[in-house]
Amino acid sequence: MENKIIEDNFFIIDSNNLNNVESKFYGYTIYNNEIITSKEFNKDIKLEGDGAYIDISKDNNQIIISQDFFGSYGLYLYEYNNIFVISNSFLKLVEYLKDKYPISLNEDCAKSFIAADLCAISYKSTMINEIQIIPRNYTLKININSKRLDFEKIDYKEDSIEVNSKEGIKTLDNWVDKWVKIIRKLFEKKTLP
Repeated sequence: MENKIIEDNFFIIDSNNLNNVESKFYGYTIYNNEIITSKEFNKDIKLEGDGAYIDISKDNNQIIISQDFFGSYGLYLYEYNNIFVISNSFLKLVEYLKDKYPISLNEDCAKSFIAADLCAISYKSTMINEIQIIPRNYTLKININSKRLDFEKIDYKEDSIEVNSKEGIKTLDNWVDKWVKIIRKLFEKKTLP
């Protein structure tokens, strides 16, 4: 049972098997002040970055992979020659690659884990040279026929509002109101014994 739960929450997309990819939503999103999980998710729900999710949407000749605002799951990309493999699990990706494609240890990154409590490592590097972390503000677009992978950067305009300004305070107030409504709805749904 535990293995099934793990398998249901992680994916591997290999550029040599793009036709086998299916649309799937992993995690949860916030929509109309409700928490929507993968079981309740449908394509009518507009993803706006709230939650912890990865959405894989396949339509005709294109696969689009988007993630939540914080990149909570993480997206990992392996590239070698004209091959790419994408996953939301670094460990699952390495396990998949080890017998199929060449991988090599990134010694600098591996050594940095020794002093992990004392310093920060690069946000894109991983312990495998051929694997990189996709930044949280990128959407991946894959053309199935050409096996072409493109990146679309999302500009969240994170540094455009002064926190001490009227607009900044209003934004914080809206954020608090939103989460209070969500928490209240969760309490309302709870059935008491």
